[in-house]
Amino acid sequence: MGIDVGVGKSENENILKAGSEAAGDALKKLGQDADVLIAFGAPSYNQQELLDGITNTSGETPLIGGTTAREISTLGLSINSVVVAALSLGGMDFGVGAGRNISGGEEKIGEMLASGLLEEISGENAKSLMVFPDGLAGDGLKIVRGCQNVRGDDFEMIGGALGDEQISGRCSSTTTE
Repeated sequence: MGIDVGVGKSENENILKAGSEAAGDALKKLGQDADVLIAFGAPSYNQQELLDGITNTSGETPLIGGTTAREISTLGLSINSVVVAALSLGGMDFGVGAGRNISGGEEKIGEMLASGLLEEISGENAKSLMVFPDGLAGDGLKIVRGCQNVRGDDFEMIGGALGDEQISGRCSSTTTE
């Protein structure tokens, strides 16, 4: 039981096409049905159009991600682009969630996130958590601490803060939750 991944990227100035191209390339390279998509895109893109482009191609496949100052993938470093990774999880269970309005309540949001994971996936099967907090709205370390309050210090967490290149003063996160 392994994880298979396909990665696609687009720098198309037509935002709808950029999302569709990146998702299409990722799905084609994966060569099988995707269980989840992870997408990161430039904050200069209209995020709803980008999301529409991705989901027009990927359909109902769950999606997580957000804005980044630069997009890094197996295809290299890109700027003003969208990168999509399509994952086939080899039978693993997973869940998708989002925390809103984290500023000032980051630890509580982390606790709610970890508790929600336990509700969606049985506690014994919940092995790791991928977190992409808004890097401008609050303290990501407090979100991690909140998750640890529920799951313990040894619970595996990966991810990183989203960014906006100081364009709007806020990041955009994406989920099809």
